[in-house]
Amino acid sequence: MPKFRPVPVCLVALSASAAVALGGDGGALLRLDPAAVQPAPSTSGQPVAEQLRFLDEGYDALTIGAIGALDLEDNLDTALTLSYTRFLTDRFEWGAELGLWGFFQEGDDAVGASVTAMFRYHFWNTADAGPLGPDWTSFFELGIGVMGSSDDVPFEGTSFNFMPRIGIGVTKRINDRGWRAVAGVRWHHISNARINSQESNPSRDSASVFFGLSIPL
Repeated sequence: MPKFRPVPVCLVALSASAAVALGGDGGALLRLDPAAVQPAPSTSGQPVAEQLRFLDEGYDALTIGAIGALDLEDNLDTALTLSYTRFLTDRFEWGAELGLWGFFQEGDDAVGASVTAMFRYHFWNTADAGPLGPDWTSFFELGIGVMGSSDDVPFEGTSFNFMPRIGIGVTKRINDRGWRAVAGVRWHHISNARINSQESNPSRDSASVFFGLSIPL
């Protein structure tokens, strides 16, 4: 007499339930809905990781640049610069700049180095802001720096000076990696703020142009 092997009751019940749920289609006991395995959307409505755009708080960059300044007496000041900038809030940018200078002036020429703190407010931008930020922006700039030189700047002044500046400029996005061109004009000033005496504080005021290439970090 053949031996009887009972089918587990739970397996029979599971098969019957699946067939009913699938509308009686016995050929497909299990079908996965692709939507059922998608991750749940963020309850805040924001992406899990959002890339910072130019003008956004926290966006930072390195800028390689150059400066040229000429006064009415044909004294020419030139510099190569490296700057780090960061947006402290939306549109408001802080930066620290290192400069290597050449001073071609009345009397002995000189070379020097400077450290400058600067602040920029981007008051205008184009409306075509994509994932990297707007195509164009315009900014006001204010800064103050200190400079040491190999000889007196200006001539018969001192080799340590302050370098305040005020300017206006623009930025332009130039590629799909967020690199930007930066350019503008400034008032360029050199004096020692009377640290020795009024008599040994000749000053220099020049019209200055600057430009650079900004690379996001």
